[in-house]
Amino acid sequence: MFLDSLLALGLVLATATQLRFGDTPFGPGEMCLVLWLGLLLCLQPLRPAPTSNVAFAHVAAFWLILIVAESVGAIVGFATEPFFDTTHTLHDVIAFSFTFWVACTMALELANERRRRRLTWLVVLFGAASLSLQMAQAYGLIGLPLPVDPWFYDRLKGWSQDANQLGLVSALLTVISIHIAITATGHAKAKIVAEGAGAASLAAALRSEQATGNVVCVISGGNIDAGAYAQVLAGAVPEA
Repeated sequence: MFLDSLLALGLVLATATQLRFGDTPFGPGEMCLVLWLGLLLCLQPLRPAPTSNVAFAHVAAFWLILIVAESVGAIVGFATEPFFDTTHTLHDVIAFSFTFWVACTMALELANERRRRRLTWLVVLFGAASLSLQMAQAYGLIGLPLPVDPWFYDRLKGWSQDANQLGLVSALLTVISIHIAITATGHAKAKIVAEGAGAASLAAALRSEQATGNVVCVISGGNIDAGAYAQVLAGAVPEA
């Protein structure tokens, strides 16, 4: 739980670019992610070796393509441009390398669906708390000892350097929250109880090739004695 909380906090605070240390690409969010990676490395000898999965293969393939593209672009730039901005180049190399290791480690560590869902909840909770604090500080409701300018003219940027960055974070948190709500509702509906004949419409929909798009099934039944149903769940056969 602690490791997942540390990862979620790091992901949320990584967008607080005004809180970074000087001109470095590191701030509180990145420090949480570094601590998360360090703890995983320390605990790894005591745990089973991670196994590759589809998510890791996709993430690794994406980064391999990106590295090749960025390398080609850098070679062309060095060969044709008379001026080299080495400071920003080094910044991007460090940032991309760090993101690569975090993304690949997440793909390996979050293979378990239950752990992925827990992390998603933590990201939403920390994200909502972070946005609430940023808005409260921006509108003068609370005072925080943070060296930030929360406004870009009339646009709220909170702890980010760019108002668009804060807007993107807010949009992503909204989408993730909707996903949690939809899947949670889906899990609840999966617990419907029906007698055999009452579930015939669902069986037909699952078997029919014409049942595409949104399909409505009327599931009736559940007309069974509670005591007899409890015996069936316990593995016994109720008396006729």
